[in-house]
Amino acid sequence: MPQRRVTTDNYQNKFGDEPAARPFWQRLTPLAWVGVFALLVLCLGVSAAGLAALGYWQALNNPIAATGGTPVPFNADPTPAQPIYPWTMHRIADASGAEKWLPDDPRVAEEAIAAYLGWWEWGKETAFDLDRKLAEGPRYLTGEELVGLKYVVEKKRESGETAVSAIERDTPRVDYFTADGLTAYLVNRQTGGTATYYRLDTREKLREEALLDLTLVVTMQYDQSDHRWKIAKIDWKMND
Repeated sequence: MPQRRVTTDNYQNKFGDEPAARPFWQRLTPLAWVGVFALLVLCLGVSAAGLAALGYWQALNNPIAATGGTPVPFNADPTPAQPIYPWTMHRIADASGAEKWLPDDPRVAEEAIAAYLGWWEWGKETAFDLDRKLAEGPRYLTGEELVGLKYVVEKKRESGETAVSAIERDTPRVDYFTADGLTAYLVNRQTGGTATYYRLDTREKLREEALLDLTLVVTMQYDQSDHRWKIAKIDWKMND
């Protein structure tokens, strides 16, 4: 019996499309499917490794970014550890015979000076914001200087004026500490400068006044609760 020739038309009727015309996934053998799956796993692994490497690079260049904190500039100098009280002290020679001490760790004196300079900058920032000045005063002041701040703010509100000082001064230095290390006496010489007065409400400039040449003797006290130095008293004397 002669065999019937299978044409494209009757092949499609019986068996569907010819192999070459089928979608590629219908033409893959089981072994080929295994190869496709292995290739997919390899691609996913390479992508995950790439993402991990990118995350590691970002962590090296921006250590806090991964935790959602404030970014740290690349190659930023690490902040030195803050000295922890009680710090060790040593007595220094004084011609007057007064008992004077200095901390063995120089960072203690550096922090007292930094707190003093921070008070100056804070005073400028809050010259027109008296509510903020009162609220943040305890961060910078203690004792009679904190009490005096409240009096100064009241006088500013009564007069409707405030002043911003521009002073030429040398680098402040710590003269000595008390034996317990909790009180430091800082000296800062200022030569010249002006105090410019403004209206509180409109910030209109009213006048300028020359400042005296003075040497400030600042009593700094260490607050063990806040772990920071604060200004307790400011004395002054005329420069020679």
